[in-house]
Amino acid sequence: MIIGIDHGTTKITFAFLTNDLKLKTYSRFKPLKPFQSIVMENGFVLDDIDAVVFPYSMGDAISEIVGIKDAENRGVKGKSGVKIGSGTRLFDELKELSLPVFLLPGIHRNIECLDERFKVAYSHIASGEKLASCYYVFRQFGEKSFLLSDISSNTVSVAVVDGEVKGGIDATLGAMGLIQGPIDLEGIRRIENGEDPHAVFSSCGIVKFWGKGVAYEEIGEKLVESMRHDKRAKLAFDTLIMTVKMEIFSLLSVFDVNTLYITGSFGVMDEVYGKIKEELQIDVKRITEHSGAIGSAYIGKDMLDGNSMVIDLAFTTVSIGANDKASAGQSFTVEIPGT
Repeated sequence: MIIGIDHGTTKITFAFLTNDLKLKTYSRFKPLKPFQSIVMENGFVLDDIDAVVFPYSMGDAISEIVGIKDAENRGVKGKSGVKIGSGTRLFDELKELSLPVFLLPGIHRNIECLDERFKVAYSHIASGEKLASCYYVFRQFGEKSFLLSDISSNTVSVAVVDGEVKGGIDATLGAMGLIQGPIDLEGIRRIENGEDPHAVFSSCGIVKFWGKGVAYEEIGEKLVESMRHDKRAKLAFDTLIMTVKMEIFSLLSVFDVNTLYITGSFGVMDEVYGKIKEELQIDVKRITEHSGAIGSAYIGKDMLDGNSMVIDLAFTTVSIGANDKASAGQSFTVEIPGT
């Protein structure tokens, strides 16, 4: 069995891909139970696990898939690699296990296949779960050229062209998410005045205008529910959608692709997906919000099976797109229990 993990802003999702290709996903809002407890709670034991694949934080210190014990500073540049939270505790717990555990890199300027202009413009494009979500798209639909937009606590969009990750727009730069968003002049001044940069980033989403005091895990549903009778909530919703469209249109002006895949806990909601689909002149498809965890599991399976992978990450051990052995479009049994 392969376990893929997506460590999000407000919750962590696990995808259990068994050897008979059955898939089960499990999400939990933080704080997190011990890893072994989660495995057992889902009907497995540690001896069932062949590999664990997951991204951690920005993943900007690694440019290939590496063993967890080979990731200095948890694969992250700067102080964010040593901060202690649910994801950090999970990382350290996995590192101590006698299991093959692999770490996905983020998408950043040291990824070889990235468009050279994006390397000049941006140090970082997306964290590793967006890479895994792109892999999910290939595995499920056989697509090799598309945009992917993950709309949830923050919004990140990635462009894949001819099986290569070419560019994208990071959460600090483009569209707003529910909680986090681009740091504009006001945000810069807050940091200059001594506020913690991550705290500023985590208040630059739509929450800066609507939703203060609402639990993070409830803000998406509350916003959609409230906008039917609350003009301020409706303006917040329309503003977030506007910024997402701006981000997507900007990437479409650079890359010739015809399909957009929407993921993320907010993006998959009918009201959000429907609005974006209605207003864009390209094919817009909705995929599971668990695409990051499931895609990580798919990567682990194909690594162990020795298949050529999909999205050409230009990684040393994972060069992709050489052939289509990765079973594009293969169906899986999916169970998604409630959180």
